[in-house]
Amino acid sequence: MLGIIIGLCIAAWNYVFKGTHDIGVLFLAATHFMLVWYCLWTGVLFVFFAVITVIAALGGSVAGATNGGVFGGLLGLVGVGGATAAVAVLAMATRLFWIGGAWVLNQSYSNGQWDTGKLIIGGVLILIGVICSRSSSSNSSND
Repeated sequence: MLGIIIGLCIAAWNYVFKGTHDIGVLFLAATHFMLVWYCLWTGVLFVFFAVITVIAALGGSVAGATNGGVFGGLLGLVGVGGATAAVAVLAMATRLFWIGGAWVLNQSYSNGQWDTGKLIIGGVLILIGVICSRSSSSNSSND
């Protein structure tokens, strides 16, 4: 959500202070920022989730090994690591709606022509991303 707000602020800044009055150029500036913003934060979140998944899997393995031997260690590794990885995959899947929507929106204006189909699809993808991120319990303020 923050990416959308900053993208709109960039477009407003360009309109008011730089004198850019072509709506297509303003739209491209805003959607390009959104695309970069969402890709950057998705990369940061991916690294965070990867580290947490490895730590959780190792912790589950150690806890399982101390209580159940080798089989307990393998079960802890697979069980805890798998559950943590599943949560990470679900959290990252919602980010794909943001990135895909921003990319499709950015592609919807080319050579002075609007592609309304891409505008609609990109807008729907962004809307799905907003709904998914707001309904998830692991809500991030960097959306």
